[in-house]
Amino acid sequence: MLKKILSGVIVVLLILTCCTAEAGVFPAFSSQTLNGEAITNSIFTGKKLTMINIWATWCGPCISEMRDLGELGRSMPEGTQLVGILEDNALDTARKIVAERNADFPHILASSEMNSYLYTVNAIPWTIFVNSKGEIIGEPLVGSRNAAAYRSAIENILEQEGGNSVVLQVEGAGGNLVVDKPIAEAGETITVVYTADGGYELNEIWVYKGGDESIIVPFSCTGNICTFTMPDYPVTVVASFKKTGDVPNHPITLPDNTDVTGGSVTMTGETAKVGDVVTVTYTPDSGYVFEAIWIYKTGDESTTVPLSCSGNICTFVMPDYPVSVVVSFKKIEGVGSGYPITLPVGITGGKLTADKNTAIPGDTVTVIYTPDSGYELETIEGYKTGDKSITVPLSCSGNICTFTMPAHPVTVSVSFKKTGGSTSYPIILPASSTGGRVTTDKAVAAAGESVTLTFIPNSGYKFDTAWAYNPNNPSQTVPLSCSGNVCSFTMPAYPVTITASFTRVSNSNPIPSNPVSPNKSGGGGCNVNIVGPSILALAGLALLKKNYKR
Repeated sequence: MLKKILSGVIVVLLILTCCTAEAGVFPAFSSQTLNGEAITNSIFTGKKLTMINIWATWCGPCISEMRDLGELGRSMPEGTQLVGILEDNALDTARKIVAERNADFPHILASSEMNSYLYTVNAIPWTIFVNSKGEIIGEPLVGSRNAAAYRSAIENILEQEGGNSVVLQVEGAGGNLVVDKPIAEAGETITVVYTADGGYELNEIWVYKGGDESIIVPFSCTGNICTFTMPDYPVTVVASFKKTGDVPNHPITLPDNTDVTGGSVTMTGETAKVGDVVTVTYTPDSGYVFEAIWIYKTGDESTTVPLSCSGNICTFVMPDYPVSVVVSFKKIEGVGSGYPITLPVGITGGKLTADKNTAIPGDTVTVIYTPDSGYELETIEGYKTGDKSITVPLSCSGNICTFTMPAHPVTVSVSFKKTGGSTSYPIILPASSTGGRVTTDKAVAAAGESVTLTFIPNSGYKFDTAWAYNPNNPSQTVPLSCSGNVCSFTMPAYPVTITASFTRVSNSNPIPSNPVSPNKSGGGGCNVNIVGPSILALAGLALLKKNYKR
């Protein structure tokens, strides 16, 4: 009897012993990846930091963050890496999840050697960080997160380990970046080398404070080698490549209208190719007039860009670098300063002139419209700038119209039509839109015809917004009536340009109805029922009790 009792005690002790891991160290293991490749804990060697994401195919929050993890895995700081550990054995399902979400980092199959750690995991996704020796750093992150949140956690850990991180990012295809020091102290010289793939060349490279693109870090390049002095904060280096012979496309930064006092600024498009003519329209608020506009190289206000203005519309030729646009307005001090009068530019079929650019309330303003040969007047109207519902009465005799200046800015618009019949006008669709495309039931239409647009999102995107306007006068918009992703409008007597935006769908798959473990550190997790040491110990005690009764 005593021999049986002792045997039971030994079983319990063995169970407890096999389930105890060295504190703070991830267990040594030998396993395979989802692709069938052999892999061991030696993958930690030579890496300053490895992020381990533990997940399962039945866990909705795990799946919802997988696309962000794929993005993170492709832009990890130099000297770091991301791996996943698949907690269940639904391999075909796992491969499908990984492929659909482009999560192309290594996914390791959980092995028995890992159990001593996996038994401590009570909710997933569960993310930890280890150093080159497999030693666990910091606390686990429980629940789903986006790429930015994980990137911030990585930067914080690297900073705690000493120095600030240098994160490399390549936008699109065509090349890669290499840095000599992924972690550096303030004042150190950092060297970044960019390498273009065959048929590609560098489009653009820039350096900024991690998490804040408005803080630019100065750098200099000789050939394909760039250097900068490390500031006292993490840094991100971004590069894009273009096919050889392509015209570069650069971003245009407009001021946030919430930060502009006295008016607003609009522009068709946020980027432009070198040599494109870019149009900027400014609109003063009531009681304000335009003061100044200037355009300069982003990050270098001393490098200005020439522009040409007519009324409240200015144009410039896109240079071979990113630009920023700044507009200022000033408050009208008394009626002596007057209010602006805005006329359209680039009118098809004629032109419109005014005898003054500004006028004080009560002044008589004269405008003259002149049709081109083969054209005649179709419509002319006056209204408060920025609000077409507030009209300004015009009195016309022949081709001369007059109005009395009200106490607000005025816009006068005009359209012409070909003599003797209706005119068809083109409907201009965007050449490309990120996330989807636009189709129309007709390429041209006469004034008064109904036009139908269909907005077709790409996989992983959804239709967001659309707007229509006169390409010759972008401030002249066309009302759209939309139901779902189909919109329609009545064709005006001028060409119409269509612009659309699509937004990425954060999680296009339904989340399985598994229990979720709320926690204070993440965006959601799933309960994990793993037989831990305590259950195995109870099993041993039951065996003791059974033997004792005998």
